[in-house]
Formats: sequence, C-alpha cells, structure tokens
Amino acid sequence: MPPLQEMSNARQTISAAKELNISAKDDQRILEAERLLSRAERRIEVSLYDAARQDALRAQREAIEYLEAEIAKKPK
Repeated sequence: MPPLQEMSNARQTISAAKELNISAKDDQRILEAERLLSRAERRIEVSLYDAARQDALRAQREAIEYLEAEIAKKPK
C-alpha cells in the first residue's frame, strides 16, 4: 500500500516549519525534506512503496529537526 499517511505527515511538518519561520524555505534541512518528499512521490508512481515510505519518514525527520532547532533558539 502507498504510504499516504507518512506523506501527509511529512507535508504537514514541512508546512509547520514554514509557518514558524519565513526563512525556513531556504534552510538546508527543509530543502532536503522537500527533495525527499518529491522523491517519495516519484517512487509511489512506480509502486516502490517501501522506499517511498522511508523517504517520507526521512523528510518528516528533517523538518522535525529544523523545528526543534528553531524552538530551542527562542527565549524562554
């Protein structure tokens, strides 16, 4: 089965990163997350579901790492 939930989660996490900080779109982690998400979409098209799932999970991880770093920068 296609990793639809994983893809959705990755998209939402990337979107949250961009909402948190306008400059997120230029951050290497977010660019990598978007690249991985695009690759996952291409892999779904050719039924490489396990590889697509791994790319989607990695994309979400990249975006989460960005979010965690940005949150850590904010004063408490």
